Amino acid sequence: MEQELLTTIEQDIQELRILMDSYSIRPDQALNAPLLRCAGLLKEHAEQLSGELDARLRPSVEEISRGEEPAVGNQRIPSASRNGNLRKSISLNDSFRFTHELFGGNSSLMNRVVDQLAETPSFEEACSLLAARTSADEDNEARMDFMELLKKYFNQSA
Repeated sequence: MEQELLTTIEQDIQELRILMDSYSIRPDQALNAPLLRCAGLLKEHAEQLSGELDARLRPSVEEISRGEEPAVGNQRIPSASRNGNLRKSISLNDSFRFTHELFGGNSSLMNRVVDQLAETPSFEEACSLLAARTSADEDNEARMDFMELLKKYFNQSA
């Protein structure tokens, strides 16, 4: 399915490139609607691909409950550890998701909070800091995923 989406995205990009080239040569109001439609489709397809990849790469509930490190292909993804780097334990997709859902789209705020979390002496203090700096409720999936990262970082049992 991902390969089909990649092909569709490539076609969207080619169509958008052709429309933009035409528009840059001779700006025409008639091209506005097709440009917006094409850009919207490209965004939808990219988001769909991102969601599918996120679902595929997210560790299964069984792996987490057994305390196993999640696998991608034949490789194991190392879990975060207190001796490691919290920032490196956050995937690119999760970084975008956390920024959007937990920090109101403010990436600099998220970066500051991640740095502060990495410096906190205990899991409990990290939880308090996260609760104070985010607007998401406890049932928010992104918040729960962030908490799981913190648990691993502070070597807490899940």
